[in-house]
Amino acid sequence: MLIEIGDSAESALDARATRRLVQLELSEIDVPPASGNKRAAAPLFFRVVLVDHDVRVELWERGEYHGARLVSGSNAAGQLGARRVALAAAELARRLQRKRQLQAAREQLAQLARAELAAREARRALDGPFALRSSLELASIGELSATLAGPRLLGQWSFARRARIEAGFAWLAGSAPSTANSEWLELSVAPMQRIALADALDLDLGLTVAAAWLRLGRVSGVDGISGQNETWSARAAATLRIEPRISRQMRLSLGGDVGLLLRNVQFQSLAGSAERLQGAWLAIGIGVVFTPR
Repeated sequence: MLIEIGDSAESALDARATRRLVQLELSEIDVPPASGNKRAAAPLFFRVVLVDHDVRVELWERGEYHGARLVSGSNAAGQLGARRVALAAAELARRLQRKRQLQAAREQLAQLARAELAAREARRALDGPFALRSSLELASIGELSATLAGPRLLGQWSFARRARIEAGFAWLAGSAPSTANSEWLELSVAPMQRIALADALDLDLGLTVAAAWLRLGRVSGVDGISGQNETWSARAAATLRIEPRISRQMRLSLGGDVGLLLRNVQFQSLAGSAERLQGAWLAIGIGVVFTPR
């Protein structure tokens, strides 16, 4: 602690008593250093000057001004004036002490919040900006008139927090009406939104649209063309998935699609009957999502 008494104030005060009483008042006041200050603690600097007929006590630290108090200049000489200056200096120091303590408390709370956020992020799986989802899928068309199964591979690109675009392909095969069989190769795209249900559990919602190449086996014609066995179709579906965390980079993905065929497919069976693929698209799948660091 340093005390500077101006020439004008020194003539109005008992300088020796003032220095002694200021040191005595501040002996039990511990002012912590400024938050984030890595340098050694600097001594408080008190400047005592005479302003008109009053005594002004200023507090400085490392050239930074921390306030001032005015002490009445009447009867400033002697122990009474020195005592008043010492009390004013102590009040300034306590004010700075409370300010620094509040700053330290806020910084501690901020550090705890950052640590909690980091811990929560560590418990969560990674989000984007790119991920791969591979799955096995079982789908039905109409009232189970066709049943398909096979793999699906999707790329996921995040464009906003928890919002992304999925795109990829699936190759499904299975049965079709009237003992026919089918292969379904589709390209799909879907905007998706991820909702955190818990630290290690997410809900994915989206809308999928897809165009597909379709080949039918054991048929005599497709779309009214005799001998044809290939055509195309399309679908749209609402997508819902539950994704629990496996590790920082892996999620288990469980869910399905509910939608409609956008283009119905007509074909002729080997028995000559007219058949049609149409109606609802229902699918369930299980897979994993891998997010590289």
